[in-house]
Amino acid sequence: MTHFRLPAAILAALGLTLGAGALGAGALGAGALGAGAPAVAGQTAGMQLAQSQSFSDDQLQSFAMAALEIQEIRADYVARIQEAESEEQRQQLAEEANAEMAGAVEAAPGISVEEYNAIIEASADDPALSQRINQYMQSDTQ
Repeated sequence: MTHFRLPAAILAALGLTLGAGALGAGALGAGALGAGAPAVAGQTAGMQLAQSQSFSDDQLQSFAMAALEIQEIRADYVARIQEAESEEQRQQLAEEANAEMAGAVEAAPGISVEEYNAIIEASADDPALSQRINQYMQSDTQ
């Protein structure tokens, strides 16, 4: 059985949190691929939502679905970015990856980019929430 560690694992593995439609080219740049999450647009709104909201099972299931899709997108783009021959190509690939990741969240039913970020923020300090997310991620991979 695979056990997913959240949220730090998601932040570190993805190298970003999603902003409200404004993901910068540097968010998935070569330096950020193994680093923590950079500041991006929409992050403050996500933090405010995290502080004032509990999350429904439907939201957490949508979060898990989007997070798994984002992991796949990231895995694909990490290799492509590492193989790029120029900084310009790396930036272009990073922009494509960011757009696909944001699209994965937007395509998940019942969750916005802001709510996705809020769930990441809230789960950082809430082991019970992290456990609930883990359960949804495990059920989505079976």
